[in-house]
Amino acid sequence: MNKPLVSIIVPVYNNYNYIDKCLSSISKQRYKNIEVIMVDDGSTDGSADVCDCYAGADQRFRVIHQKNQGRVLARARGVKEAKGEYIGFVDGDDWIEDGMYEYLMGIALKYDVDMVTSGYIEEGDTCRIVEDSLIEKEYRSAEEKEYIVTNFLFSDDKQKTGMIYALWTKIYRSNILKIVMNKVPATMCIGEDCLLNIVYILEANSYYIGKKTYYHYRLHCGNTVYSMREDYLSHVNMLFKELKAVFTNLKNSKVLLKQLDRMIVLMTIDGLNKKLGLSGSVYMPLYMFDIKGLEGKRLVLYGAGAVGKDYFFQIQKQTSMKLVLWVDQKYQELSTDNHRVSDVAMISNTEFDQILVAVKHESLAKKIIDDLSENYSVPRNCITWKQPKEIYILDT
Repeated sequence: MNKPLVSIIVPVYNNYNYIDKCLSSISKQRYKNIEVIMVDDGSTDGSADVCDCYAGADQRFRVIHQKNQGRVLARARGVKEAKGEYIGFVDGDDWIEDGMYEYLMGIALKYDVDMVTSGYIEEGDTCRIVEDSLIEKEYRSAEEKEYIVTNFLFSDDKQKTGMIYALWTKIYRSNILKIVMNKVPATMCIGEDCLLNIVYILEANSYYIGKKTYYHYRLHCGNTVYSMREDYLSHVNMLFKELKAVFTNLKNSKVLLKQLDRMIVLMTIDGLNKKLGLSGSVYMPLYMFDIKGLEGKRLVLYGAGAVGKDYFFQIQKQTSMKLVLWVDQKYQELSTDNHRVSDVAMISNTEFDQILVAVKHESLAKKIIDDLSENYSVPRNCITWKQPKEIYILDT
């Protein structure tokens, strides 16, 4: 029995430092019946030459060169050219493990579904596994479809997304995706994956939520090229309008529109704090911690990311505790003229009562606590971490 062809779309734009690893990982897939469509979106750094080399060496690879039109149109071009029964995506700066498409297609063929999902590994200073919050199983009935739609933006606990928004953790049935792809505005550059997935879910009839992780997503920490956009809020507004139009006429529109409000508020706060390139004189916190048990303590704050910054401003307004040190492994990147962040090693030279670990995810917090205990001899009862509380909650 011949296995169905899978088209893997790789949008490429100035990914020279990463594209070889990306394409090499795809070439090593254990699922062999693939075509790899590399869409070079006007690269100027040599990425196009790497794509040409792969196209010349492996007949499964072909490259399309076009002037720069943005990620949406690059992906759309690849989908238009795709000949496979199923379609998947890999971004040019990421890579995948050799069993990814064997797993996804194995599920797709076993259950005959229109979409199969998986998780991913976030590759930064530390690694973190990210999975869909929905239960792993086949979803086919009208009630199950409604459940996926209602829990797509936020799952039952309102704290996590129900399904990873990214395209690259999934495979899609080609004939459905070719229709849906045209419904995403070409000018979108924020939230386009989220929009495409919810529209696809509404068009499709069967799904399998999987928990395996094969995709490695590369975080570009501290690189303003990947984070700053002066037009960020206008693109968030575009996403809001598109999703509102989709949700308004659905059965659970009231619930979905409330979730959309929360999503847009969170994205707006993130934009004001990090995306617009503001001077930093205004800051809107998103997370807070419970000060119970920390009154009168000399605190070391560990973490200067989103949670750490919010905790810092909260501590600054407290008179019942004193901040004696603020540390982070990336202290050189995160220090500013107004707020000094120090090396973690400074803990050994500082008198303190308690270390407050300011990170969102429990898995990372455990690694930090283990490191402090094993490498800095900090007693575990002198280290505090609790799940950060969001200030802006969903009105149910």
